[in-house]
Amino acid sequence: MQSAAVATTEVTLPRFQYRYVGRMEASGKETVHFTKDDRLYSFTTGDTIDGVYRVDSITPQGVQLTYLPTNQTGPAREDDRRFVSGIIHMLQCGARWRG
Repeated sequence: MQSAAVATTEVTLPRFQYRYVGRMEASGKETVHFTKDDRLYSFTTGDTIDGVYRVDSITPQGVQLTYLPTNQTGPAREDDRRFVSGIIHMLQCGARWRG
């Protein structure tokens, strides 16, 4: 019996153009915040980002997105320690925030 060779193609997802800022829960509704080009964007579960990504879930551990053209899911988070470290540094040294 011959087995058919299955061709698998690994799709490389494009770089996510937004930077994670944080999440907030108010009245039982989770909202996630991203920045892009110095603008702040807020999304909730089910929202579509640029018609390309869908927000599937928002948890304290991360944000789950689906890349709609291929229906692939993946995390949208970066390491929070990097952001928290920057905030702590700014508070300790007394430097002014850009604004």
